[in-house]
Amino acid sequence: MKKVAIVQSNYIPWKGYFDLIAAVEAICFPQEKVLALMILDFLAFRLSLTP
Repeated sequence: MKKVAIVQSNYIPWKGYFDLIAAVEAICFPQEKVLALMILDFLAFRLSLTP
């Protein structure tokens, strides 16, 4: 099984940022628009489940 990290890119890396990169086999930096669309899709799905 592959270890993957999805990290929102920041201007200044936070503490442990490089440790996380070293600990995984693949890292993904989604663009803000893509991440926002994923969040909106998830929220729409959750709202559709609510009675």
